[in-house]
Amino acid sequence: VRNASLENPGVSLADGIGWGGDTSASSGVRITHRSSLRYAPVWQALSIISGDVASVGLHVYRTDDEGDREIDHNHRAEFATNRRANNETSAFTFWRRLVMHALLWGNGYGYITDAGGRMQLLNLLPDRTEAKRDEEGELFYVTEVNIGRESLAVPIPSDRIFHLQGVSIDNKGGCDLVDAARDSWGLSLAAEG
Repeated sequence: VRNASLENPGVSLADGIGWGGDTSASSGVRITHRSSLRYAPVWQALSIISGDVASVGLHVYRTDDEGDREIDHNHRAEFATNRRANNETSAFTFWRRLVMHALLWGNGYGYITDAGGRMQLLNLLPDRTEAKRDEEGELFYVTEVNIGRESLAVPIPSDRIFHLQGVSIDNKGGCDLVDAARDSWGLSLAAEG
């Protein structure tokens, strides 16, 4: 594993080697975000929490003349947040994925766009997206996208990102659950093996 490189296809790039540092637990079992889902309690917890949150339905409300609150079916965000996040993804799937990202990586990112004449929400990969500040201290996000064989870092204004931040000790982002629980989960998976 120490000799792994792009020239050595014996180690998959999807395993996290080189992307997020060492993924080995003290038990010797490699724990990545994807492999942590093989641990039944992790799968169960993530499935229940993300499914429950996504099924609640996120509506946009307005206040009528009498001061009562009602769903604003004409608001441009209502369809994207409650029915269809984008042309390929239901709102349920979008929110479930966003919550899953926030639970595992500590951050879930949604890109807000007006593509196709209506508001759409797209999930961004949490291990390829991060918050930054420019010289004036303004917040923006950078995400990595693949165009052909090249990866490109794309800056996105903060008003185009919905950032669901997990448990955090600072303003930079949420704490990565897999990094925090790697040894515990690795020990459990080693015992199962």
